[in-house]
Amino acid sequence: IRWLGTLLGDALKTQAGEDAFERVEEVRALSRERRLGEAGAEEALIRRFAEMEGDELEPVVTALSIFFDLANLAEDRQRVRVVRHRERTGGHPGVESLGQAVEALRSRGMGPREVQALLDDTGIDFVFTAHPTEAKRRSVREKVRDLRLHLYDLDDPDLLPRERRRMERRVKADLAGLWQTEFIRFRRPTVLEELDRSLFFAGNLWTVVPELFRELEEALAQVFPDHDFRLPALVRFGTWIGGDRDGNPYVTAEVTRKALERLRREALDRHQEQARITRRNLSMSSHRVGVSDELLTALEAAMAERTELAEEVTHLSESEPYRRWLRVIQWRLARTAEAGLLTPLPDGAYADPEALVADLELMSRSLEAHRGELLADAHLEDWIRQVRVFGFSLMRLDIRQESTWYHRVVGEFLARLGIHEDYAGLDEEGRQELLVGSLPSEAGPGMELDPQGLSEDGREAVALFRLLASVCRVAGPGALGAHIISMTHHPSDVLAVHWLSTWAAVQEGLAGNRLPLPIAPLFETIDDLDGAAGTLDALLSHRPYREHVRALGDRQVVMVGYSDSTKDGGYLAATWNLHQAQYRMQEPAGRHGVDLVFFHGRGGALGRGGGPAARHVRSLPPRSLRAGIRITEQGEVLAERYDDLRVARRHLQQMLSVVLDQAGQERAADLAMGKTDLAMAKEEGGGEVPQGHARAPQPGEGLQLGDGPRGDLLRALGDRSRAAYRELVELPGFVRYFEEATPLSQIEELPLGSRPARRKGERSLDTLRAIPWVFSWTQSRHLLPAWYGMGTALVWALEEGFGEALEELYRSNDFFRATLDNAEVALAKTDLGIASIHAGLVEDPAIRDAVWNRIAEEHARASRGLRTITGSAELLDGVPWLQRSIRVRNRYVDPLNLIQVELFRRLRRTPEDAPERERLGELIRLTIQGIAGGLRTTG
Repeated sequence: IRWLGTLLGDALKTQAGEDAFERVEEVRALSRERRLGEAGAEEALIRRFAEMEGDELEPVVTALSIFFDLANLAEDRQRVRVVRHRERTGGHPGVESLGQAVEALRSRGMGPREVQALLDDTGIDFVFTAHPTEAKRRSVREKVRDLRLHLYDLDDPDLLPRERRRMERRVKADLAGLWQTEFIRFRRPTVLEELDRSLFFAGNLWTVVPELFRELEEALAQVFPDHDFRLPALVRFGTWIGGDRDGNPYVTAEVTRKALERLRREALDRHQEQARITRRNLSMSSHRVGVSDELLTALEAAMAERTELAEEVTHLSESEPYRRWLRVIQWRLARTAEAGLLTPLPDGAYADPEALVADLELMSRSLEAHRGELLADAHLEDWIRQVRVFGFSLMRLDIRQESTWYHRVVGEFLARLGIHEDYAGLDEEGRQELLVGSLPSEAGPGMELDPQGLSEDGREAVALFRLLASVCRVAGPGALGAHIISMTHHPSDVLAVHWLSTWAAVQEGLAGNRLPLPIAPLFETIDDLDGAAGTLDALLSHRPYREHVRALGDRQVVMVGYSDSTKDGGYLAATWNLHQAQYRMQEPAGRHGVDLVFFHGRGGALGRGGGPAARHVRSLPPRSLRAGIRITEQGEVLAERYDDLRVARRHLQQMLSVVLDQAGQERAADLAMGKTDLAMAKEEGGGEVPQGHARAPQPGEGLQLGDGPRGDLLRALGDRSRAAYRELVELPGFVRYFEEATPLSQIEELPLGSRPARRKGERSLDTLRAIPWVFSWTQSRHLLPAWYGMGTALVWALEEGFGEALEELYRSNDFFRATLDNAEVALAKTDLGIASIHAGLVEDPAIRDAVWNRIAEEHARASRGLRTITGSAELLDGVPWLQRSIRVRNRYVDPLNLIQVELFRRLRRTPEDAPERERLGELIRLTIQGIAGGLRTTG
């Protein structure tokens, strides 16, 4: 990092001049002195920024921002080095590696059959979202990626001196290019541009996934050498981009169609490129080695059936049958790509990805039978896995909308069809009864809706649901993920979507009048989480909906929201209620013979469920992984985890390892009891469970916290934490403090994503989305959503004599330890000194003092409580590298905050119609991006 810092200094002199370099050095020195507590340093720094013109401040902001890009690259490279060094020198599987996970399965008494069953049932869906928290432009990301690759090249010990000089010169060029690039987008991206931005990482995913499977295959072979395992698609990818219309008026049925086509085109382009590469490599001659009759027969049949294809194949040597067969595959892929998403497939096109797998396995069998095992492994095995994971759509597209929208639409449909005139006037019981009793069952004039006679929402609903049904009819459901209902409060919220889906399935003539897509309630407020088990029980009690779930393999997707629940009730209350809701929902699900696939809507920031992903998985309630797991990957998290090929590999390895390990613990516990899941379900009255194999959890099972004294204590902590949090946010003047002490106004104007910052037009805390809420508190160094309320709860418990109980919980329970560890990181990143300077922007002193005093006191209580329970003298004593990183970074983040405050003061003094306001806004947005890079988090 020192060498990179020196190069940055040289770039600063070249690009901005010697005076700019001296200013940055002066700022660095004063900031360091301020952190060392030297008298007058803070005042000198604030005064110096007040003296600088905008053109003098910009190089300072730019230099510090680029420094954080370099520091982040250095940290990531060091992380990769440490992991690889451990694996190279350890002599045993690394921590949270796939080898360690497989070893753990065997140590728990699981044999090959039990491990295969676990692999068949377990998996992870990583779902990319376009939540507007990615502060960097794609152009900047590309330049940072180039810089990273060139730094990796410099690690090559075989470089000649002249080659090293040339590479160092290239790194300097990268820095120059980065300096001269505009950091802030000039407009909001369109939805499809957001999709393209997420596909920026597709190449790394395409490369890493087969490597992941190879590592797992090797680990299984080492631990169970006498068994051949069948590896299903344990890892899949999904996306919300183009399907998430909640609060985003720009996501229409037409945009969803284009997104589906874009994903399909990306996948097929990659398969076609893979076919070209493989055809070049499989040059085996039948004059030198035998070929299976099966392959030759298939090749002859393909040429006989299609004259056009035969003409292309006959141009290739008859003695190279593999190349000929790959030409058949290329032709079929081209035919598949020619077809539109909703048009019937032309003759010869692949009906589904498994048909392509069949053609590849045909070659593989022939090679293996004729001394070509290594060739099949080298040139076909990875491609087969890519087909099974990515299919013909790369990522499965989820659909999401808010529950009230569906009710408006279904009410309009019911009225237009003459079924019921006043759906909105019905109570919850009446709505459920009507939605179940009036399910469409056959097409005909009586069930058709003329879009011209409908409202705008009604027309959009017709287009959306018929699109989904048409995709399923023509291309199959593989391109689509789940249909998510945000702000789910009641069973009717889900039944409304089921009714609309059934109507569309009838209109499109789908088999069984069923749209084969999971419908997923999203529980995201404290009250809705508390009532989630009852909602699920009532939902599964309706026979038509239960049949829908049965047709999907007896699996129900349930999404739990970390962002809005934390914004609603504070960090500790939300975390506890999320944990309890997942546990309690398993009882009705098990009773109905259904397995739950929990979908975790986590953000990147600690105030929205962020934190280490593997730690999060370990903290989940018992039995919550038995049917797999879905996890959102949001905003800046995409770049942090997938931009670097090596980091992406480690992230996926770590996640799959932890999921297998945790799911294995649950299976091993069942095996120790000497019962199969199916037998247990029968014993407990669930009846035959043909596919789900679900079982209701038993009280006290595993380390569940909901029962007994521990549960009572944690409920009390959650209640007290929530009360303290609500008392703060409901304090008179709190909203004004939030709007004036944080850069909310500029964050809302940042062109980060296509979606507006608020759900509706009116300005209130309720309509503000969780992302700008957390982003704003993070920028102003409060990080309040990630810890506020915890201090009141912990101090109460300690004063009431529960200290030993909490210490024991911290030592023994993954959930409680993860909850406190994440809060500890947030408290350590919070800087009350800088936050108090931001608080100085609040113009009403009475409001400022009332809110600030509560924040400062709660921070002190939370820090004291955490240190007592963890036994640490200082925050993060147990993670010294992170403690050190935060302290070093603070010296560079602090000046950006002070500049931001100064710019806001200037903005408030500047008349609304003054042209310089635009320039001030640009500089503020630059500081926002720089602070986000320094803290490695946004919203």
